[in-house]
Amino acid sequence: MTSEAPLYERDPEAWRAYLAEGNAKQARKRVSADVILRDGRGRILLVDPRYKPDWDLPGGMAEANEPPADAVRRELCEELGLEVRVGSLLCVDWVSPHDPWDDLINFIGCSSFGVRWPVRRRVCTGPAWCRGRGARARGPGGSVSTARSHRC
Repeated sequence: MTSEAPLYERDPEAWRAYLAEGNAKQARKRVSADVILRDGRGRILLVDPRYKPDWDLPGGMAEANEPPADAVRRELCEELGLEVRVGSLLCVDWVSPHDPWDDLINFIGCSSFGVRWPVRRRVCTGPAWCRGRGARARGPGGSVSTARSHRC
């Protein structure tokens, strides 16, 4: 019985090519990152993006190979002129394909927010601090209401 060394030991370049071939065949997912920002009174921040019809949590789409925490920090800076420390990861959710978009993985984190409004509005109009009912009234399909009781 011969024990030939594994491919990664005898030909590292061929091993990397083998891995790259497998990687090229795997599914690619869009990634988004949002954050639940809470102020000192327990309200959460919702934004009304100019580029879509519904109110939403602050955040947005990650760029290629960008970690979700970096993506949410970048998006908040771009959209609202805010610099925040992203706290705990609350959940990861899968959003099914919907015309014209492919599916995506959404990371939702939280952060306490010590600065009062207003901040610079860049891409969003009508940002608002909301409590439970206000968040449900503004949130698409009431989905934001699930975030109202978590402590960051």
